[in-house]
Amino acid sequence: MNFNKEKIAGIAGMIQSNKYLQALSGGLMLSLPLLIIGAISTLLSALPFEGYQTFIKTAGLKPYLALAANFTIDMIAFYVSFLVAYRLADSYEHDALMAGVSSSIAFLILTPIGVFDKVAAIPFQWLGASGLFVAMLVAILSTYLYMLIVNKNWVIKMPAGVPPTVIKTFSSIIPIIAILALFTSINAIFGATEFKNIHNFIYKFLQIPLQHIGGSFWGLCTFIIISQILWMFGVHGSMVTNVVAKPLLLSMDIANLAAFKAGEPLPFIISWSFRFLYSLLGGGGCTIGLCLLMAFKAKSEQLRTIGKISLPTSFCSINEPLVFGIPIVLNATLAVPYLLTPLLTTTIAYVLTVMGIVPTPIGIFVPTGTPMFFSAFIEGGVMLVILQVILVAFTVICYYPFFRKLDVQKCAEEAAYKNAEA
Repeated sequence: MNFNKEKIAGIAGMIQSNKYLQALSGGLMLSLPLLIIGAISTLLSALPFEGYQTFIKTAGLKPYLALAANFTIDMIAFYVSFLVAYRLADSYEHDALMAGVSSSIAFLILTPIGVFDKVAAIPFQWLGASGLFVAMLVAILSTYLYMLIVNKNWVIKMPAGVPPTVIKTFSSIIPIIAILALFTSINAIFGATEFKNIHNFIYKFLQIPLQHIGGSFWGLCTFIIISQILWMFGVHGSMVTNVVAKPLLLSMDIANLAAFKAGEPLPFIISWSFRFLYSLLGGGGCTIGLCLLMAFKAKSEQLRTIGKISLPTSFCSINEPLVFGIPIVLNATLAVPYLLTPLLTTTIAYVLTVMGIVPTPIGIFVPTGTPMFFSAFIEGGVMLVILQVILVAFTVICYYPFFRKLDVQKCAEEAAYKNAEA
């Protein structure tokens, strides 16, 4: 417990409470409604059924069904540039709206303008998944500069008696001018290089390498291991790891969904959807197998009651009743399956996906609480549902010997308690 308090909890707390990481994760979370709407639009316009596609093309519906996706998923970087800045400024109690607007303008300044038939326009190329990392970097840097200038009080001061709205409006002028001047200079600098714009530079030297590292099989396993270890010591592992993992993994979902919409091969196997489907079966630790055993096989009244109560939420990947009700926290009996089961289910799913036996999840942004099997179906059809069913049975096998030991322990405790009462 001392080790937990002084080392693990301290490090985890530093990561979890970092306002810049929180802003990145929180900004992406705010974009989820747009991503979900865009995912539904993509699904409706690109369902791979010949009869359905013939119908929507003949009826002229296909471009309209895809319209929402064009202005949500294909422009997600633009929205993220505002939302991350908004969350960061708000966390420091600054004018979040103006910080967000400043960030979005700065992002557009860095985005190259194309000329098509003598008409200048901003192409979608860097407004979507490809521009996501630039959007996040711009949001952090522009908001930091905005807050720095305001904190130094380098703003236009209005006389007493002026309405607060007017004061706030004029106080943002100098910070915005400074932000736009900085990003205009950055645009000019990169325009003089072989990259022509910062998007090409970031995409080549930052976004692609980070996606290959954080979005690799071993990268996902690392996130899972850290999360499970933190949970074992009573620290909310997902909240700690997600501030780093979620921006990376969601960017891969966005790229996959854009490729699916265009009818192209999906570029990434590992993504947030992949993790949700295969390493969170019943929640962290893939505890759905343990919950089923407790509900239907436990002799202990405590375990059987907790199992039955937790079963509905476990099928929606919410397992806090198990984690704190058994408890799993600091429970040496369940430590091994709790740490290893999600790694094993993830490995099985990854191998089967690489072999082409099951399809890659297309990147639909199902919200937390979506029931398993249903989420698998919308991510890849019947094959993913079958795989989840197999993996659920596998989790039962993984937990069974440890469950039996735990059940014996709990029965002994209950018998001793009854004897003491008698």
